[in-house]
Amino acid sequence: MNDYEAMYPPKAYKRLIAIVVDIIVCFSFFTFFQLICMPLINNTFHYNDLVLTHQENLVKYNLGRYDVNESGEKFFVEYTVDKGENTITKQEYESAKQLFEQDTSATENAQKMNTVSLVSMSFLLLLAIVPNYLLFPLIHKNGQTLGKWLMHIAIVDKNGFEMTYSRLLFRTLVGLYLCEILISYLLYTMTGIPLVLCVSGVIALIGESKNSIADYISGTSQIDKDISIIE
Repeated sequence: MNDYEAMYPPKAYKRLIAIVVDIIVCFSFFTFFQLICMPLINNTFHYNDLVLTHQENLVKYNLGRYDVNESGEKFFVEYTVDKGENTITKQEYESAKQLFEQDTSATENAQKMNTVSLVSMSFLLLLAIVPNYLLFPLIHKNGQTLGKWLMHIAIVDKNGFEMTYSRLLFRTLVGLYLCEILISYLLYTMTGIPLVLCVSGVIALIGESKNSIADYISGTSQIDKDISIIE
């Protein structure tokens, strides 16, 4: 950047508050869109029927069972090989799983259920971030989400200039949604840890530049708007 320009990263507490606010906003939108979209998804793909059939298949091959709670309501419990109340031995699990996988109808139903779940969740996650990470910044400029706007944090390109609409779109859809959120969701389904989001949050708080993974991918920087110059 030029000598007369100055960019200062925000303090860690500002980044933390901004991150927490943005998470709350996105979770609220996710819940809202979930209430609206899930009935439509269920009616279109019969997701609830796929889940019920999958549970019945798991019970059939001793990979789960139905139980009754104190209110007399029936609920499904899937067996695991970990320590806990609903466990079976590894040998029993592997034997039951092998029988399940030999049932073409059961495996096809499970694959369809997982596909519908993956596509639906990916779509809902996209809807959840668009209002705060795309529409709100278009109104207040400087790439500011609600959390960043409250904390006076701006997003600029690596040379300190205002973000263009195309860079904002790239940062939101590729840097944030694809590389951070979607990959984290896929990792979470396999490991139980949203790894990329966790790493991104850590480097945004303790890193010298206070930038997230999305910033590094899109070539942007987060700065304290009160003491920085934006061209």
